[in-house]
Amino acid sequence: MKQTACADYPQLQQLLWAGRDYLPWMMDTARWVPSEDQIKFVKHLKEADRLINQN
Repeated sequence: MKQTACADYPQLQQLLWAGRDYLPWMMDTARWVPSEDQIKFVKHLKEADRLINQN
């Protein structure tokens, strides 16, 4: 994904950032209250979903 995530494919950028920058730390700090990493991970996934489904 690193090779194809660029400004031409912002949905891939969002998925890359979510997986690379937040998923590992979110899993390390899993608890009952959402961590900052989890909040940012979900934010990037929602933005990727919006970009993929826009017309």
